[in-house]
Amino acid sequence: MAKAVKKKKKKKKSAAVLQREALLKFGMLNSSFIRKLRNTFLKGTDATQLWSVGFATGDPVQRKVLIKEDLADCFRSLFQVHESTPPAPPLPGTPTSATQLMASLITQTGWAEDIDGKVPVPAPWNAADEDQFRRYEVACAMNILMQAYSLFGESGGRPTWPPEKPGKD
Repeated sequence: MAKAVKKKKKKKKSAAVLQREALLKFGMLNSSFIRKLRNTFLKGTDATQLWSVGFATGDPVQRKVLIKEDLADCFRSLFQVHESTPPAPPLPGTPTSATQLMASLITQTGWAEDIDGKVPVPAPWNAADEDQFRRYEVACAMNILMQAYSLFGESGGRPTWPPEKPGKD
């Protein structure tokens, strides 16, 4: 009879190792909110529906203007939710807009206040740094939104984000 081969258990990675890997892969810390944002705007059904049916269509030039305004509203919404006392509700947005997706995500997670522990401040940050870290998440969210805009196709930008540095030819 053959001996049973013992499988080695994979060691669970520490929070510091996971954060270092996230920084290398994404260029930003990977809080649960940032991870959900990335999944919402860059992967899956929500990402493919962004700025689709229900969002203003028609003239391509006007559509680009409306998308840019939507990105500004999305940023405004994040900023107002975090900076207002008491927190302002997120802007509702229009169907399939970035603002609507962000409002849904903020409502689902309770972002900014983290009353129920769904979006904690990760190590190496601590609870005393929560205000600073939330502002960091807003900046990361804008980076993710710019990636989504770049991938959208009608943006007129390059297919990669961040854009590559031009060669020295």
